[in-house]
Amino acid sequence: MDNSPRLVFVLVGIFVAVYGVLTLMVVHRPLIGRLALREVVRRPGQTAILVVGLMVAGASIFAVQVFTDSATQAFTAYDAATWGRDDIEISAGGATFDHTLALRLAADPTVTKDSAAIQNAFSVTTSVTDLDRNLGKPGVQLIGLDLAAEHRFGSFVLIDGHKTEGGELTLGRVFLTQPLADALGAKAGDRLQVTVPGGAGPADLVVAGTIQRTEAGAYGAYRSIFASLATIQQVAGTSDVNLVRISAFGDGSAEIDRATQMVGAINALSSGSGLTVLEAKRAALTADLTMATSLRAAFTSLSLIVALAASAMVVNLAVMLAEERRPRLAVLRALGLSRSGLVRVALVEGAIYSLAGAIAGLPLGLVVGISLNSDLQLGLNPGQAAIPLAVAPTSLIGSVVAASLITLTTLFLTSLRTSRMAISAAIRDLPEPPRTRRTSWVRLGLLGAGALIGIGLILGGGPTARVIGGAVLIASVGGLARGRLVDRARFTAIGGAIAAWAIGYVTLNVKSWGTNDQVPGAIMGLCVAVLGASIFVAANLRLLEGVIGVPGRSAASIRATLRPALAYTSRRPL
Repeated sequence: MDNSPRLVFVLVGIFVAVYGVLTLMVVHRPLIGRLALREVVRRPGQTAILVVGLMVAGASIFAVQVFTDSATQAFTAYDAATWGRDDIEISAGGATFDHTLALRLAADPTVTKDSAAIQNAFSVTTSVTDLDRNLGKPGVQLIGLDLAAEHRFGSFVLIDGHKTEGGELTLGRVFLTQPLADALGAKAGDRLQVTVPGGAGPADLVVAGTIQRTEAGAYGAYRSIFASLATIQQVAGTSDVNLVRISAFGDGSAEIDRATQMVGAINALSSGSGLTVLEAKRAALTADLTMATSLRAAFTSLSLIVALAASAMVVNLAVMLAEERRPRLAVLRALGLSRSGLVRVALVEGAIYSLAGAIAGLPLGLVVGISLNSDLQLGLNPGQAAIPLAVAPTSLIGSVVAASLITLTTLFLTSLRTSRMAISAAIRDLPEPPRTRRTSWVRLGLLGAGALIGIGLILGGGPTARVIGGAVLIASVGGLARGRLVDRARFTAIGGAIAAWAIGYVTLNVKSWGTNDQVPGAIMGLCVAVLGASIFVAANLRLLEGVIGVPGRSAASIRATLRPALAYTSRRPL
């Protein structure tokens, strides 16, 4: 069972609690709400840029949900079609058993109240030779069905488009699936010869028609021969069967649930006979949902990594805008607003940005999800080359909530840093007084441990761990270099080295990785490269300011929006 709705419920609960507290805060202290709203509407251009930056988290999470929802629906629909109305199968592991079991089941009221049809069948693997073409094929499935019950289980769709329930399958006449007919070059009227191990010897059959590849539930997908049960029993030299198929009343999940209700009664009737009762369709669909849950967990984890990498860009944007607002914020501090009050203002403002960015990221995430779907060719059948689009309401809500909470947390942590200021220096727009840095043995110990962990991941981990290990090692070495290099040069080197490591390692090694490592390793490499590039850009905002300031290279509105904030940020200590 997919646990994502439960997770979404938890996330929604956290979202409601957080935004509820912020709402109560604004109601209790209206000044905080007015200040936050003023900052949002005061510079629409800056607000738009910040919201666009926050879109990345929402888009990455939602794209994965669109992809997994669509893949889940495609696979479950395919399996449901493949099994058709075949809900329960009774077998003895390939051995034969008394054909009267179906009659006993049909006479039991605890079974018949839920069963729409009970069908005897015989299935055996054999080889076949087309005597007219002098061509044979091994590994062919020979299937005999009680055609009196076939109306419930499915239809044969012939190559001319004609649907039939097997009326043409008189004694000795068979249908071939299109893959087998193509392999043999067989046509209607051809004579076939088959031999069943332990049977009555070689048997001659006549091709009555060919079944199309389409409609998996109509038996057209594999190399198989279909005939009446009497024909196959004659070939096998027995009056017994080796399979009983049962179809339950209803459609969809109601049909599957009623099949489950029959299992107990069927087990009681077949007790002691060595027979196995299998809920075939439910087992297939349960396997699909289990696979979908694992797929969603793996890809959602990767999308969260992308969202966290994008948070580096969000931090840069938030710090950049806070530096420009620093004199105004200092005036508010001087007028009596506490540092915690500034944090509350930033938190309410960030809540607006976060929710707007998460909602704005939905269209982009939908486009990316559709692109992923179109690139994945399932090959379920020729008429369905790509995954059909599907989006569950829980995925839509969960993506918005998760992205909002991630970005709001990022902005909150950033506000703790930007709210720290010397009021007199900030009002005059002067740099913060330099702080004396003392040697911290705890810091040195943590950096040394980080370097050892990075080396360990590089030497003993898989591709994903090595990408992370290289970044951790570079960051730790860069941290140990503090005081020996100017901060701007130090962070430039750290960011550039991390980006170069991630890009170089993935590019040189991705082709040699196994199938299970290629996708996660490449995505992790991309995330680490983005993180390194973000650090590099943050340390060199003055270069970006120069590019934006060149006339003709950017629109006047973009220069007016970004250049003042960049100018403030690039001239402050890093």
